[in-house]
Amino acid sequence: MKTTITNLAIFMFLLLLSCNNDDDNFQEYQPIHLDLKVKQIVKASNQFSFDLYKSIDQVDSKNILISPFSVSQALGMTWNGAASSTLSEMTDVLHFSNDDPETVNESNQKVREALINSDSKVKMHIANSIWYRNSYSISQDFLSTNKKYYNAEVRGLDFSKSDECKKIINKWVSDNTKGLIPEIVEGVSPDHVMFLINAIYFKGQWTYRFDKQATSDQPFTLKDGTSVDVPMMNVEADLKVNETNNCTAFALPYGNGHFEMLVLLPQQNESLESMNESFSDGNWEELLSGMEERGVNLFLPKFQFKYERNLNNDLKHLGMPTPFTNAADFSRMNASNQSDLKISKVKHKCFVEVNEEGTEAAAVTSVEIVYTSAGSDYIPEIRVDRPFAFVIREKDTGAILFLGRVNNPNLKE
Repeated sequence: MKTTITNLAIFMFLLLLSCNNDDDNFQEYQPIHLDLKVKQIVKASNQFSFDLYKSIDQVDSKNILISPFSVSQALGMTWNGAASSTLSEMTDVLHFSNDDPETVNESNQKVREALINSDSKVKMHIANSIWYRNSYSISQDFLSTNKKYYNAEVRGLDFSKSDECKKIINKWVSDNTKGLIPEIVEGVSPDHVMFLINAIYFKGQWTYRFDKQATSDQPFTLKDGTSVDVPMMNVEADLKVNETNNCTAFALPYGNGHFEMLVLLPQQNESLESMNESFSDGNWEELLSGMEERGVNLFLPKFQFKYERNLNNDLKHLGMPTPFTNAADFSRMNASNQSDLKISKVKHKCFVEVNEEGTEAAAVTSVEIVYTSAGSDYIPEIRVDRPFAFVIREKDTGAILFLGRVNNPNLKE
């Protein structure tokens, strides 16, 4: 485990829930019970979340949004084709156990299914796909494993028809993110052999809705001390809150309460960076366990932005450089166990919108594979009027879906 789960804290998970206004279809809260192996996979995924978020440049003044769950799903499919040192590096970075691959894949499958089916008031869609050069001698075992455990749509295409293939793959991406992310593939080259893609879409209404009439322009202090006016939402509600020496954390539930957005606001004398540094391995669970319900008068800015990043350097820095080199071993993708493939790019795109009704978010991760050659009446006030982090997660599994930070709610990317 690397460090600072609060680094994670720095991220607000954008989880989107879609509300169904038909009360007849309302699904009561039913706890999700996971066996030990599946809990270990969730813990591994969350630790990968923290590691990945920490690796992203904290000096950048831009807003940040990642879906480590999406990245983990796409790399999990890719992991099924890895061997030798490539496999061991990916296993370590993803924090997978050294159990047999079937146990890891089954656990990933159970987590995904639990997230999709936990709340009828939340629209959560997770899709995987594999697009490969139809002339390549691909391993059917590799494809069948990813079909079985990741429910991957698999399709062979004539990659020599570059524009046509690009349109087909990007249409799948757009369809599975409700158009929020229209494309992930920039082009199909003669070196490309495969694209392994995960798409996530969330949409949901807050359990405690903000009144649009209560939204007004109010100041938000930026990192450099200057301020900008932002549309600030307001609601009085009973929320789970934990105040530490470093931050005030509170949870905004969606739908029946399975999914929630956790906001981590540094204390007045703390910066976002120092708040992150204050967290260590046990602090994430400690922060969550210390939350207590209380009435608050909450002010939260509306925001909407998109974020994209090439994750190659981040993943190399975390400990998996070999998969990107000619020394990569993805022989389990090949029908004849040839080792002639490597990862050329891991591309990640996200979108999030938070408003009075709720949250809508989407993420896509594409792994591109190429040939190697080549208490009183007083209601305390919480005012989120400075840079903050947020996390979107499912409570019972503990799975983190999105992590983000907002330096300036007015920025769109």
